[in-house]
Amino acid sequence: MGFASEVGEPVMAHLTPDQVGLFLAGDSTGRTAGEVESHIDACDTCRQLISETVRLRHANQAALAPTMVRDEDAKLPVVVGDVVDHRYRIERLLGIGGMGCVFEAHHTHLNQRMALKFMLPELGRDPNAVDRFTREARAAVRLVTEHVGRVLDLGQLPSGTPYLVMEFLQGETVEQRLTREGPFQKTVAVRLVRDALEALEEAHALGIVHRDLKPANLFLARRSNGLEVVKVLDFGIAKSIDPDIEAGLGNTSRRMLLGSPLYMAPEQLSGGDVDGRVDVWAMGCTLYQLLTGETPFRGGDLVELMYSIQTRPHPSLAQRLPSLKPLSEVIDACLKKDPNQRVGSVVLLRRLLDEAIAASASAEPVPKKRRWPLAVGVAGACGLLGLGALGWRAQSRLPTQPQPVIAPKPVPTPMPVIEPVVATLTVAKPEDAGLPETVEPVPAVVKSQLKVMITRPPMRVEPPPPPVAPKRDVLDERL
Repeated sequence: MGFASEVGEPVMAHLTPDQVGLFLAGDSTGRTAGEVESHIDACDTCRQLISETVRLRHANQAALAPTMVRDEDAKLPVVVGDVVDHRYRIERLLGIGGMGCVFEAHHTHLNQRMALKFMLPELGRDPNAVDRFTREARAAVRLVTEHVGRVLDLGQLPSGTPYLVMEFLQGETVEQRLTREGPFQKTVAVRLVRDALEALEEAHALGIVHRDLKPANLFLARRSNGLEVVKVLDFGIAKSIDPDIEAGLGNTSRRMLLGSPLYMAPEQLSGGDVDGRVDVWAMGCTLYQLLTGETPFRGGDLVELMYSIQTRPHPSLAQRLPSLKPLSEVIDACLKKDPNQRVGSVVLLRRLLDEAIAASASAEPVPKKRRWPLAVGVAGACGLLGLGALGWRAQSRLPTQPQPVIAPKPVPTPMPVIEPVVATLTVAKPEDAGLPETVEPVPAVVKSQLKVMITRPPMRVEPPPPPVAPKRDVLDERL
């Protein structure tokens, strides 16, 4: 038990969860019990804590568990193979949550896949639960942003169980991605939150407060081009001032604990009036979890968790991750326990996140560029220049020799034109030529042929005669 000294008298600080538990169990005795009672009478915070703890003792503990957890023993309103409303053939079970179950269905007329959400049969007799189910359909259908899961129709089984027809989404929840891969990078986490804030901005403009924002209700849907888009799901416990949404529906009791306590603002836990600032609180908790993998407030049970949210500061994100100080300041502003000191709107929150990302980017040290390739290049160039200079210097020291004079080439003289020579062959007698007498003289026929071959002039090619124009007829001249 903690005490604070004031005017010489020990004064009790705020009650701890153990003290609350002992007090409610009646285990406090003697002076301790009297001090606790006196402190409760004087402290509004602890008195409200005791009151809410008693109420929450009877609340459903399943609110701490993630949604869409499959329960094999749950009684379901339909089974695989059923055809709902003569057009929706049930294909497979996608998951079961606290209020309903979701099936994949095939629209037999349009040949399209749909998602059908049914209320659990045991809740179908609760008028408040049916109103919340109807409110989800009416709220979602009013929102046109791509960041909200579209509701296409609202129907009812012959047994009276209501169901929603929704677009079929392929992907996984942010909670599932976080569990599988761990904390997100800051830019990715901020982008997811900003997309969700875009949906909330439109909802708040219509007077719709979600009141149950958490990673399990943010769906990462894959588009046809492979990119992902964030879809905000489950407007079942949304609070709305829109008359078209609330027409014919009962008012949700303030004394009902609706939502997930891990992400609920102090005023939402206490059952007071709420507005869009409870969604700001929930998005601050969500961003903290996306960056660290843990929620900012934890507790062994619902009582300790509630006490932590209402009285204790959350662990600083900047102490764990100093590089995220700008984002830490935004989260701290979202998790102010007094709603009047909290970020006032989701529009302002989006702007603050943009500024924090810009500040984080400017604060990051610029990585040093590797300069060794440039140094090697410069050194190589210097080396080449040095070698060139040495070569020039060595060449300048060599003795110079006179270059040989190259005489011009003589111009060739033209070949003389050889005129044909007419010669005659005279055959002398053998005794005149010094030949033996046994050589026979050349016959007269041979001598005559040789004389002709030698004395014949060279052949000349005559040009062809010019063409002769045809004679025109007298008749042609007359024409």
